[in-house]
Amino acid sequence: MIRPTGWKDPKTLEVWHDEANHGGEVDLKDLVFPKDVRGGGDMLSYLTLACPVCAATSWHPVTGDGSSRAEVQKMVVKAIQGKAPGRTMAQAKALARALLVQQDGSADRWEVGDLVEGA
Repeated sequence: MIRPTGWKDPKTLEVWHDEANHGGEVDLKDLVFPKDVRGGGDMLSYLTLACPVCAATSWHPVTGDGSSRAEVQKMVVKAIQGKAPGRTMAQAKALARALLVQQDGSADRWEVGDLVEGA
């Protein structure tokens, strides 16, 4: 699994590829939402994260996964914000949280907290 481990700066994600035992940095603009096969639009409920070293990919649900839940959710929020110029961090957070509730049935696993512009 390629998972986020932190942020070098507000637009650069640090990642680790568990199986290959290497990692690196991914620019926020390089995060990809998979396409919905039914209509071709972006599936904002998932995010594809590519390893910057070997190009392997992992899909992450907006709910987060395992020990990286908060970082995955933060990554999804920032990617959602980047999809629409002018979208605020609060709007992106609200959308990501709504998508999490849609997937999970509750907001119990929401861990983003006080994410603000530029953070």
